[in-house]
Amino acid sequence: MKIRLLFLIGLSLIIKPVIGQENTGLASGNYSGVSGIWMNPANIVDSRYKFDIAVFGSESYFDNNFLLIKNGTLLRKLFSKEPYNSSFSAVKQDLLFPVQGLEVPVKAYASSEWQLPLSFLATTGPQSAISLNMRNRSVMTVENLNPETALMLFNELQNSESFNQVQNNDGFQFNFLNWRGLTLLMEEF
Repeated sequence: MKIRLLFLIGLSLIIKPVIGQENTGLASGNYSGVSGIWMNPANIVDSRYKFDIAVFGSESYFDNNFLLIKNGTLLRKLFSKEPYNSSFSAVKQDLLFPVQGLEVPVKAYASSEWQLPLSFLATTGPQSAISLNMRNRSVMTVENLNPETALMLFNELQNSESFNQVQNNDGFQFNFLNWRGLTLLMEEF
């Protein structure tokens, strides 16, 4: 038992987090179909599918060091119950809370990807294919935001104690990028 525990502790110390590109498992190889066009367009030529259609695809990710979700919220599926399905302020009040006493700058990262309806791939011969892929991607980053400023924004500028207070946000960065792609491919090998 002690050896297993020491092994797990040692393993957790040497494993580094790996952050990869989104949907990588779906986007590589001969079985990727229409979802793999954005990563390697040549995959459609040797596709194992005669016809592939994506009715709709979605992926979202959010990470930050300021907001937490109360324990058990996701297990009890509270986001889908009344009054939360129509009121963000109720969700914020009952389910989210900011980290108290945060002494490092606030960071946040959000990304979202949507594969629009009726993206398709059709194999036209043993080594040829045609495809149409429509997708939209968005990425947002926040870095070096003062925790006091983040708390003021979380409270929707309603706390009058934060008015007329000097807050240092040196190095603050906000970046947002959105891009849409329409890919029409006709390839032959």
